[in-house]
Amino acid sequence: MSKLHRLRTAAVVTTATAMLLTGCVPGGGAQERADREIVTDPSQIPETTLTVLDPFVSKDLPSTKWFLEVQEAFTAQYPQITIKRETQSYDDIASTLRLRLSGTAVPDVVPPNQGWQGLGTLGGENGLLVNLDDYAEAYGWNDELPDTVLAQHRVAQDGRTIGEGSLYGMPVNQGAIQMVHYNKRLLADLDLEVPETFAEFQEVLAASKAAGQVPIAFSVQSGGGIAALLQLQNVLGGPADIRDFVFSSSDIALDQTGMPEAAETYQEWLTEGYFSTDAAGISPAVAMQRFVDGEALFLFFGTEGLPFADGQDLSDFGAFVLPRDDDDTLGATGSSLQNFSIASNAKNPDAAALFLDFLATDEVGELALKHGIMPMFGSYDPESIPASLEEEYQSLEAVNASDGYIPYFDWATPTMLDTLRQSVDELAAGRIDAKEFVDRVQRNQEEFHETREDE
Repeated sequence: MSKLHRLRTAAVVTTATAMLLTGCVPGGGAQERADREIVTDPSQIPETTLTVLDPFVSKDLPSTKWFLEVQEAFTAQYPQITIKRETQSYDDIASTLRLRLSGTAVPDVVPPNQGWQGLGTLGGENGLLVNLDDYAEAYGWNDELPDTVLAQHRVAQDGRTIGEGSLYGMPVNQGAIQMVHYNKRLLADLDLEVPETFAEFQEVLAASKAAGQVPIAFSVQSGGGIAALLQLQNVLGGPADIRDFVFSSSDIALDQTGMPEAAETYQEWLTEGYFSTDAAGISPAVAMQRFVDGEALFLFFGTEGLPFADGQDLSDFGAFVLPRDDDDTLGATGSSLQNFSIASNAKNPDAAALFLDFLATDEVGELALKHGIMPMFGSYDPESIPASLEEEYQSLEAVNASDGYIPYFDWATPTMLDTLRQSVDELAAGRIDAKEFVDRVQRNQEEFHETREDE
């Protein structure tokens, strides 16, 4: 969201708030609010305390430091609004949020996951989150943000599909985009360049293995293989088909999404020894640290920031989106690092909406760059891009230009993440093969849709 948008919005709102902007902020079901006027002029929002629940529990991560500075910047700009912060881990939020939203002591701003685990079971007719359509119109969100980003926050009012319908969440301007991180020195040792096709990428893996390198830093614990699996799916399937499958918006079958081919290729890489030889005995954090220490050529990970040491020379590191073999539109699994929504019982939804609007500004993206992590959208002065993020930023611009965001596959059902975590670990351990892996994923999706048909 550009600074121009911020100025234009302020002008529109100042004009409109002489009589305020009228709209409905439904909670849905028993908690549905009566029609009320919404206020988007900051000067008309009174002193209030905004309780924000977030999953940034690790004080040492760049994303946590960034989010704390984002809050400070917001309260500096809007001093009448005090932020009261609550934190829980991602897993704890996922397991308790529905119960909390059904109670009385509810945070104003909450972080449900996108997909059926979160927004799909809390928004729409479920009535636990505020419908943001009127705020979206007032703030101009629909005009300023990429369609494939906004789709990740939409729920049909009847709850039958996600990815379309009304807006029940907003992205923060910091991206969790899946890429291939690489070590430039190790690639140069092979006398090779960054691959431009998937076939070339596979050739690099073979050359790396033959040269005695560790091709991919990797852990099979805690679903450590999911990042690689999803990126393989993107290059072996069609982005539009994956979106439709995840969002339940068509009758796309699993075998049309590239998942069977991805599982087979993943199993082949295991057989070829392209992953860390002790992958079963190390955690994802250890695998990541080994990559940061220069002990592996590639790492499949997002743009949330790697654990580089303060002052570490980052000139050896770069990143790219795993390339396809065809000329189809560039696509990458990606979303904002966190979705934020407004609880139906929020004490001051107008203040909460102002906070959501702020989270999607270029100012927040600039703060991400300051902390060495990537924004998700917007345009930035090239001089503000750290050298270590130049290639990530180029990929970000390309994905934004093609509107090529692909939703995380685990959003496809409320329990798909658990199925992927367990099954990808068992696949890596050799306890199941690619076919059984795909069968499990298929059963999970079928069982979910059977329960929905019975409702």
